[in-house]
Amino acid sequence: MTSAASVGSQPTLDGSRVTPELLFRGGSSKAFPGFFDGETIGPYVSQLALTPTQLGAARISQQLDVLPAGADYMKTLSDWADVQNGASPPKAKPVGQAYLHDGRGLASYTHVDELYQAYLIAFLVLESSNMPVNPGSPYTASPPSRVRAAWHTWICTGNDS
Repeated sequence: MTSAASVGSQPTLDGSRVTPELLFRGGSSKAFPGFFDGETIGPYVSQLALTPTQLGAARISQQLDVLPAGADYMKTLSDWADVQNGASPPKAKPVGQAYLHDGRGLASYTHVDELYQAYLIAFLVLESSNMPVNPGSPYTASPPSRVRAAWHTWICTGNDS
């Protein structure tokens, strides 16, 4: 809550504020008794995880493998302990593909994605949608010769090359 209040005191691009109610939305509770308009309609998934994009010439549909119904793991204490000790649950053969739409799909995604995959795909969606760059970003500063792409800065060790 303190972090949300701290972030909420900072100016934003559109003049709105980040609030605990915004960050911790998702249902009614004692702390946040109301819903946002439309909050209970549709999937509780970011559009960045659903919008098709591409990486160079490779198209990315964003559909994920769907596991068969009943493919549940660690249902017993001994199975759970085995996984905690390094064993892998048995692999299930996918039965099709679908867009991410629930927590189970998100959990499955996190077991097979690359560490930076979700961030890269979110960037690709924003880039292909021609979203404007935040004017407060340090990557839009002058002189242009000193400006480096955010991804390049992230993976480099401080070289100016």
